[in-house]
Amino acid sequence: MTKSKRWWITCRTYNMCRYPITDRNGLPAGRQTGPEVVRRPGYLLCGVLVSLLLLASPALWADGETIYLTAPGLRLQKDPTVVIPATYTYPNRHMPLPHYRDEAGNPVDGWSRKYIPTRRFKSDQSAWIYYRRQDLRQAITTAHGGDGSGLCIWPGGTIIVIESYHTDIPVQPAETPVEIAVISKADQNTPSYGKAFFAAEWSFARYTPSGDAAMPGATVRDCHQCHTIAFQLTGDLVFTRLP
Repeated sequence: MTKSKRWWITCRTYNMCRYPITDRNGLPAGRQTGPEVVRRPGYLLCGVLVSLLLLASPALWADGETIYLTAPGLRLQKDPTVVIPATYTYPNRHMPLPHYRDEAGNPVDGWSRKYIPTRRFKSDQSAWIYYRRQDLRQAITTAHGGDGSGLCIWPGGTIIVIESYHTDIPVQPAETPVEIAVISKADQNTPSYGKAFFAAEWSFARYTPSGDAAMPGATVRDCHQCHTIAFQLTGDLVFTRLP
């Protein structure tokens, strides 16, 4: 919305609150029109509050913006090596930071971890990757990958947590990470492509070391664009081969 458009809406809303439409008895006239409708002074506070809300709306819209992503392709369940171009979009889902480890850095029940000395595209960072063992057990693997190492298609509902560190040596996970990222896969296939294909909707989130959400919309798209490279390398939007 342009600045001039916002200003026009703000002024119009302010005037409506300041001079609400009433009939000759002083009662609200709703959407009435014609000679029976007159204007009387109303509440100035209402106009001020609405004006401030509308002027601040770009920031509110930015925080609550729904980010839509496009799947990099669809793999046939009967033959995962066959990729069908995807033409639909899906919203990036909000996800809370899961309880994946204790204060000492040890994985909680049902979780495991793997250390990576150098993060892809970030040579100055290492990472501890936490994953649920049930997700790995339910993953579909095939030995027909293009690079000879096979494909791994994660099941719907998969959750993976990545703790990043400014170092290339195996630090203890209990130390403060630079950031915490979470990727998760949709629980089931959407009606747009049914049960013939593996689920492809992955969502992304980032948190500060204290657990506060910190993921602007532009960053979501950057994460998704980068992870789509893994779709061709590993079979899904996960770069690291686990365990």
